[in-house]
Amino acid sequence: IRISYVEVLDLPETRLDELKKSYYFDCDCTRCKDNAERVKMTSMACAKEDCTEFVQPSDEKCKDCNTEVTDAMRNRFEDVIEMTKAMLQEMGETRYIDVCRNLVKQQRGVLHQKNIWHLKTVDLAFEAAIDFEAWEEAVVYGKDFIEGLR
Repeated sequence: IRISYVEVLDLPETRLDELKKSYYFDCDCTRCKDNAERVKMTSMACAKEDCTEFVQPSDEKCKDCNTEVTDAMRNRFEDVIEMTKAMLQEMGETRYIDVCRNLVKQQRGVLHQKNIWHLKTVDLAFEAAIDFEAWEEAVVYGKDFIEGLR
């Protein structure tokens, strides 16, 4: 049986470091050891609307549809990541539905659905929607979160 001792919505190296520092062991689970996991968690969305391939900022083009990765896309990706990190840190444990809505809107078409910052945002948006009894919106965020974890 595997028990999560650390935040599962962190990058593998962050989880491994925390486990080593706090619990004195190295995790050997698939999520921590598989480099493909990190690629998914740090990926951009392909610029082609119907393409679901993972794109890294260092890629020249999408591996699936050959859509070019432009400097403008890379810059937008970095801007959205930085904005997301700043807003999530500023919110802390507080859940502001309007901030979450705005972040999800900014991330759409920029961050891949499995990107860790998108997942953290929709998880928080899900909780915020529940707090505000916005049930239909909570379902949308919940489905987005589940799909991102698959």
